[in-house]
Amino acid sequence: MNEKIQPCDHIMIPVYLTYRGTDGLRADKEMFAESNVIVLRWFDDDRQMQQIFALRPHAWRDGRNCFDSDTRKWKYD
Repeated sequence: MNEKIQPCDHIMIPVYLTYRGTDGLRADKEMFAESNVIVLRWFDDDRQMQQIFALRPHAWRDGRNCFDSDTRKWKYD
């Protein structure tokens, strides 16, 4: 087989710059308007840029939720 595998689709995943609060990385409901998966990007205590994939949570409080990057879980879910 000499055929090259070609992509059949392109996936676009939004990337959002956020911050780490006491409950985790803040995410707003509007961030998931176009996709069920986003990338959250933030700066850690050493001023190093970090990023993580996050799946849409099932619950929101006042249109917000917090993602714990260590356990990879949402606060309200």
